[in-house]
Amino acid sequence: MSYIDHAAGFAWRGEVTREDFEADIEPLIDQTIDCCAAVLRDAALSIEEVDQVVLVGGSSRIPLVHAKLKSFIKAEPHTEINPDQVVAIGAAIQGGVLAGNDVRALLLDVTPLSLGIETVGGTVSKLIHRNSSVPCRAIEGFTTFVDGQTAVKFNVVQGERELVADCRSLGEFILRDIPPMPAGLPKIAVEFILDADGILRVKAKEERSGTEATIEVRPKHGLTDEEVEDMLKCAWDNAESDMTARRLIDLNTELETVLRAVKKNIDVAGQELSTEQMNRLKDAVEEAEDVGEILSPEPLQGIIDELEQAAYPLAEALMHNLASNTVRNRTVEDVLGKEQ
Repeated sequence: MSYIDHAAGFAWRGEVTREDFEADIEPLIDQTIDCCAAVLRDAALSIEEVDQVVLVGGSSRIPLVHAKLKSFIKAEPHTEINPDQVVAIGAAIQGGVLAGNDVRALLLDVTPLSLGIETVGGTVSKLIHRNSSVPCRAIEGFTTFVDGQTAVKFNVVQGERELVADCRSLGEFILRDIPPMPAGLPKIAVEFILDADGILRVKAKEERSGTEATIEVRPKHGLTDEEVEDMLKCAWDNAESDMTARRLIDLNTELETVLRAVKKNIDVAGQELSTEQMNRLKDAVEEAEDVGEILSPEPLQGIIDELEQAAYPLAEALMHNLASNTVRNRTVEDVLGKEQ
């Protein structure tokens, strides 16, 4: 064989044996087989559940490619269609489907990257996961984080990472006019609808008041296939550190929520708890306030567990007071809503 590059002023001529050729291309074929395995994992399928594998492209004629694939799928690949024409035939079929012709084929597209929203602490809550069939719909419930909160800002993001800072922001919108309520009481339903044209519609609605807000974006707009691949590779390479970082953020958020609830009812604790119980609660609160920057989830989980256990008598007292106030000066019939 010969190779000439006139621009570089380079020319080469020599003989390449089949053994040399296969030795050079084998690492690339193995990478392709790894990609096939990754596709099966994403689809939650075993190789036994695949009916046929169609070969695409002239390189699929190489005997080593055929042999490697046969070994992987434990069956003969489908070779009846000209591999140089497969993509064009598929495009023609899809064109017929889009044109409304009676084509006996069901072609499904999938979303290449997960879609979600930013939550407290800068983490991502994914509503539509990567490789979901399009069109698709997902809905999830959220609430407020502080007392009296009347507005919530939603940041719609795309990507596989656990933190918003490492994902792609698609757009932001604000849900306003939420009635002031204690943190955790508002019920906010967030709905993602991704249609067949790749348009994402996001709606947030506070269920008690009915107030709502929406945004419409195109998740794939401005992204090349290479950029999508880079985002997936980056997510895979950083999976372990991302999960640790997310767990730390979630634990800090949980600790802040418990600590705020305890401080809010500290006067009740002083009236209802024994000296021993109160001292334990004070020590747990002090430890939680001095937590500093902990880089491992386990010690932080231990601090939360101690605070929750120390606050358990307070929770009992609060529930007892609530029940007492509910039934005070009322008959059984009144409580049950029945007429005397």
